[in-house]
Amino acid sequence: MEFEYKEAYKYPTCVCLNITDSCNLACKYCFVQQKPHFITLETAKQAVDWIANNRKIKNEMPNLTKIQKADINFFGGEPMLLYNEIIEPLVLYSEEKYGDSITFGITTNGTLLNEERIDFFANHHFNMLLSIDGNKTTQDFNRPQRNGEGSFDLIEKNIPYLLKKFPYITFRATLYQPTIQYLYENYKYAEKMGFKNIFICPNAREEWSEENIKILEEQLSLIFTDRIACFMEGFEPIQCSLIDKIFQNILEHDLQVYNKNYEELEPNRSVIRCGLGTGSCSISYCGDLFSCQEQDSRDTNDYFYMGNIFDGVDIDKHKKILIDYNNKNKLICEDINLCNNCPLRLTCIEDICPSVSYDRFHTFFIKPKIDCIFNQILLKNAIIMMKFLVENEKNTAFKNYLDNIYKKYLKDGEK
Repeated sequence: MEFEYKEAYKYPTCVCLNITDSCNLACKYCFVQQKPHFITLETAKQAVDWIANNRKIKNEMPNLTKIQKADINFFGGEPMLLYNEIIEPLVLYSEEKYGDSITFGITTNGTLLNEERIDFFANHHFNMLLSIDGNKTTQDFNRPQRNGEGSFDLIEKNIPYLLKKFPYITFRATLYQPTIQYLYENYKYAEKMGFKNIFICPNAREEWSEENIKILEEQLSLIFTDRIACFMEGFEPIQCSLIDKIFQNILEHDLQVYNKNYEELEPNRSVIRCGLGTGSCSISYCGDLFSCQEQDSRDTNDYFYMGNIFDGVDIDKHKKILIDYNNKNKLICEDINLCNNCPLRLTCIEDICPSVSYDRFHTFFIKPKIDCIFNQILLKNAIIMMKFLVENEKNTAFKNYLDNIYKKYLKDGEK
């Protein structure tokens, strides 16, 4: 069936507002090309007006679910560099003009936070994501300041008050090869500090050595062993969305059917997803629109360009990326041998990062080897964990955990 470009795609109501590509840190795996650029308050206000107008237009379209809230996430670089100049006045402008119809969030490295700023975010109902890789050893190596000094001490002092105001904020960590041996320590550090949510993913912009892949597997095994111990003691461990998703895949699909019908399988391709500029997109410092928030600053970002907030979405540009995504090319791993009989075959395209794949392979349809290995390691450990705990009849904590994942899957399927 030929791809159909729908009118609603022109009016995304969820945006990353890249207010600067500058940062006070020099993370060793950073994808941002710092120029630097800074958005003006006038352009930022026009971005708010654009997203509010998109919400209005979508709500007037027939046969569409009403958009209750539009959403703007401050992104960078480090957006807190412009807290006084952009973030605070823009939120106040939005609330005065549009009430509570636009919600706000921020992705931050946490080094420029203080109690007053955290209070502002709490009082204005922000969603917050904290980019932090772990304890002092890992954080100072992976994410140094631009002057070469560590960043751990700058961020840790803010964590207790941040968790007081945002108890469910996500501890978002990138797994970097030189510090991969500390993964389990960093997982426990997040737990010790009181985080209830953690998100971990390998840096897929680089090739991983076989030695570090082995260390990764050992560290993940320690995490799963720790999670088994938590359930055996009757309580749920810190939430990890990637692990939850693996259990959801196990509950949702028959793995043997996957294996038998591998040649006929075609991955699900939802067009409303990250990186396509349909339901969500990115706005740069100058008002340009990109389908992926990681591409704003990059010299090779023309493929992801889709217009600007002044003239609207360039449909021809936007169509190109959507048609490419929806063609019938088979999705393959960088190492094709990993695709053979892979039980995650039907869902792997759902979490592929268009930015990483396009930068590395100039296509959507080659998934970095480390991403496939990472998910297969998670799957193997999840199966072992499930078998061990389900056979323990007294383990109600784990059964409740699986029930909640299954209920969430059913609820998401209704959306």
